[in-house]
Amino acid sequence: MSPRITVERFRARVLSLLLLGLAGCSIPAQVFAALPLPADDTPVLRIHGSNTVGAKLAPMLIAGLFEAQGLQEVRTQPTEVENEQRISARTPEGRPVYATVAAHGTGTGFAGLKDGYGDLAAASRPIKAAERAELVALGDMRSAQAEQVIAIDGLAIVVHPDNPVQSLTTGQLAELFAGEIRNWRELGGPDLAVQLHARDNRSGTWDTFNELVLARQGKTLSDSARRYESNDALSRAVTLNRGAIGFTGLASLGKAKALAIADGKSQPMLPLNALVATEDYPLSRRLFLYARPSGQTPWTRPTSSSSTAAPASRSSSSPATWRSTSTWSGRRPRRTCPRSTSVWPARPSG
Repeated sequence: MSPRITVERFRARVLSLLLLGLAGCSIPAQVFAALPLPADDTPVLRIHGSNTVGAKLAPMLIAGLFEAQGLQEVRTQPTEVENEQRISARTPEGRPVYATVAAHGTGTGFAGLKDGYGDLAAASRPIKAAERAELVALGDMRSAQAEQVIAIDGLAIVVHPDNPVQSLTTGQLAELFAGEIRNWRELGGPDLAVQLHARDNRSGTWDTFNELVLARQGKTLSDSARRYESNDALSRAVTLNRGAIGFTGLASLGKAKALAIADGKSQPMLPLNALVATEDYPLSRRLFLYARPSGQTPWTRPTSSSSTAAPASRSSSSPATWRSTSTWSGRRPRRTCPRSTSVWPARPSG
């Protein structure tokens, strides 16, 4: 694993990859100079989509981009709409500049690209075939100009801190969320009713959990599950109910307890940095940004393709493990990814 670095260095090393390097390239700091500002009072950048990416990562990195532009008085504030934030700053001459992040779920990011109210779509899963077909007028959404893997994250299975259960198999998880296991005593825990907490249907986090856990076992989510738009809200709810169980991105663990997860013949694994980075943790996943292949704004258009991306790293405020991503296979994460891997496998030809 790469050594930990400060938030400032983290920003500087991944900003170009996240916001400008959608072709998988790292861009020298000097290209951040003199990005054009709109003539009217409109945002320079609008990111819609994944709550996992949008709740913390995107605002932090936009703030870093503003600082790299030489902007001053950079601030991030929530708007009157839940799960939306405004990142504002001023030029040295006092002119206001701002960007917006709306973190309502991965599906809303692709809708934003289609309908024109978003510049980048943040996603906690790959684009679906149906979504790609709906956006075909914009170009190939799986092309290097459109799709960028930006990080590896892990789904944490969370319970109340007082729950004595330490680990579960993916089979047991499926039975729990299907409503087939109704009391924790069936798993060696206390005599408490199981309370299910899940992300909503617009969420890429939900899509990943459904694919890796429920659908793989031929099961569906119980109607008794409470649904949430926000990872943070789900995690908070779990800490308030001793019988609760839910799933969330790593950035939103809060005070909840993460369980070790086993899949097949593997040993139970906690969602630790090293295990997520190598994708050995069974519920590892990749995070993405998508842009329009053509017609991008100057704030999203790639400007360099000659150098490799920044090395992997994780800051104290980052929910995911960042890695060099010069190529992308388009396949699901491999759980037995070699520990020496520093870039994704090459995209298959054709």
